Amino acid sequence: REAGTNVGAYDIALGAGAKAANYAITFTADNNAFTITPKTVSLSASKIYDGTNDLTGAVTLSTGVGVETLTYTGAVANAATVADAQFISSITLTNGTNGELASNYHLPTLNVANAPTNILHRPITLSANAATKVYGEADPALSYGAEAANGSRGLVAGDVFAGAVTRAAGETVGAYAIERGSIANSNYAI
Repeated sequence: REAGTNVGAYDIALGAGAKAANYAITFTADNNAFTITPKTVSLSASKIYDGTNDLTGAVTLSTGVGVETLTYTGAVANAATVADAQFISSITLTNGTNGELASNYHLPTLNVANAPTNILHRPITLSANAATKVYGEADPALSYGAEAANGSRGLVAGDVFAGAVTRAAGETVGAYAIERGSIANSNYAI
């Protein structure tokens, strides 16, 4: 066949052999009878929750062909939260850094089975704010502070926690721990 390794149609050529002279062969040389079709890449994504569905830098993409690699742009998950993100919903393949051609590959159907996404809980530390009361009076409002966003930790701008902190039981003079209580947000590992 005509030489080539990239996606496309190639001519099949008539071979030569010892008995070829015994036949009157009519052969169409310009036949595009051999076709190389694009290979489906495999992909998945994993990242720590950041409040967005952007998957830049979070996609693992494999061509399955030797050491060939591709790059990508525009990767997004179907949702931004830990509970709802299930698959890569959009991505564009681009040529690899070593000359690999994106046109030799195509994406699988983008769904949970073929392009799974895992958004992991974001670590955060919550710290109780100190509070005092005078013996016999009602408890003051209890509050807490959240670790500021820093890399892949801390509170993402605009996020809030449901619930309230509580304190250890007791009314006599002394120190009592302020506890997490019902504070929760399903996107965070508190």
